[in-house]
Amino acid sequence: MDLSDSGNLIRIPNLSSIAPNLTELNLSGCYKVKDCPEIPCNIRILKLDGTGIEQLPSSIKHLSQLEKLFLPNCSNLASLPESIKQLSNLKLLNLEGCERLKSLPGLPSCLELLDATNCLSLESASISFNFLEHDDENEETHKSESEDCKFLDFSNCVKLNKKVMEDVFEAHLLGQKVTLLMAGGEVPEWMRYKNKGSSLSFKLDLRHLIAFSFCFVLRPRGGFYFPRFKVDFICESGNRRERHAFNLFSDKWIYLDPLSHVLLSFIGLRTRSTFIELRTRFDEERFVKASFCFADEEIIMECGVHPIYSRDKRRSRNEKHQDDEECQSLLQILEDESKRRRINNEEEASSSS
Repeated sequence: MDLSDSGNLIRIPNLSSIAPNLTELNLSGCYKVKDCPEIPCNIRILKLDGTGIEQLPSSIKHLSQLEKLFLPNCSNLASLPESIKQLSNLKLLNLEGCERLKSLPGLPSCLELLDATNCLSLESASISFNFLEHDDENEETHKSESEDCKFLDFSNCVKLNKKVMEDVFEAHLLGQKVTLLMAGGEVPEWMRYKNKGSSLSFKLDLRHLIAFSFCFVLRPRGGFYFPRFKVDFICESGNRRERHAFNLFSDKWIYLDPLSHVLLSFIGLRTRSTFIELRTRFDEERFVKASFCFADEEIIMECGVHPIYSRDKRRSRNEKHQDDEECQSLLQILEDESKRRRINNEEEASSSS
């Protein structure tokens, strides 16, 4: 049912009684409608953007078939009901330009896209829906790259608490494929490796490597697609033996102006088809370093990478720091041994000549 841009419409009748099988309702631009009508339980797409609705009823939890909820530019809307977490099929929630919205409650675990761009009053957001721990040892490797991914877009939410970034990072440690975009000017301190510019190299502990958490600081330069990057894996002898190119949400266009933003993303070694073969090679090759180079140099001010190991999921940060020291010691031994062998080989070659 399309009632969009009905400027004289003030009230909507009880649709549950007159159209019980309705699956889509469009009230976009009905700016005089202030009360959300009774919605049929079969509704799948609900568009309320630009309406005068001030709040959603708690009964929204009964919309068990709802997949897409559009609320952009609902400028009197100040909060969402806690019951929104019970929408078991909700994949998309659009809150763009809801300037009075100050906080977000817990959201459904099935949510894939949250668009909260230009929510200028937003201060906090509960993203506990991310924390559904995966068992990496049993996770199916044939899943598609996009399956079970989540994208949280908080562009230009200048008041948003940085705890959201910490929560997303913790979700990465639990194996959650979550991408976050929010205002910020630096890679957070808890990223294990970081560098100015668009490239960095670092040592690897191959024993339990399962994923990477990436972080980029993006310049405010208008619109562009998500950054692309290449990865070189370097073996013990110093040779670059593997190269892979990746696109993060390759079809996603973002617009950043006038603030710099932080993009935090996740890639698992067990779920991306291009990494499956590589993961098996880790048991055969002695890769000791990785080198990341991001193609869009002009938009990246700073970058960071945090390798994620299976043990990270159940350990405190202090324990992880201890592991880092052990890892660096082990890799230093390997590097010294490799250097020693090269020197011996050169000396033998020189003496034989």
